Amino acid sequence: MEDVEKFLSLYKTYEGLLKKRGTDYRTVEAETASDRMTILRQIRNYLSHKEDPGFLTVSPLSIRFLESLIEEELRRDGLVRDHLISPAKGSIKEGALLSEAIYLLVKDRADSRPVYDPKAKMLKGILSLEQLAKALKKHGDVPVSEAVCGRYGQDIVLIKPEDGAGAVTVPEIGYACCTKNGTATAQYLGYLSRNEVGL
Repeated sequence: MEDVEKFLSLYKTYEGLLKKRGTDYRTVEAETASDRMTILRQIRNYLSHKEDPGFLTVSPLSIRFLESLIEEELRRDGLVRDHLISPAKGSIKEGALLSEAIYLLVKDRADSRPVYDPKAKMLKGILSLEQLAKALKKHGDVPVSEAVCGRYGQDIVLIKPEDGAGAVTVPEIGYACCTKNGTATAQYLGYLSRNEVGL
């Protein structure tokens, strides 16, 4: 029942955000032609109007999808700097133990994360959970490095802190990463959340 309550609360939050902007769920659903949005609306209607406990369950994937819709809506206004996930909170530190990096990804149910050099404060690339797990199996619990994990991915869109957050397209694979001036050699400031579950 806890998942159902969370789902209904998130759905209501999302509807409220859409209403603030002068639209509604069905309009966005039609504009995006999202099958997932259609199913979520149907689940919400059933759970809200039928007393039928246990017949229909809400998956963690459905909850994460709704959370990503809310994040996307919140990001429509404001600047990139207002919506960043800081390096300390969400990125892998080069030099951290492999087990720490794996824990970060598993805890967040993520398939990858940006990697940064904490001393130079520079973005290094992207590491996947698979790369980390393979490195742990092969080398044991050693510090994260490109020599241990293999070449970091470069599926990165670079953005500046003063860019409009709503104008940034967060890639489905990879990350929209922010540096002080939008270049790869500038100080890494964090990344915009991306939809981990696919829209």
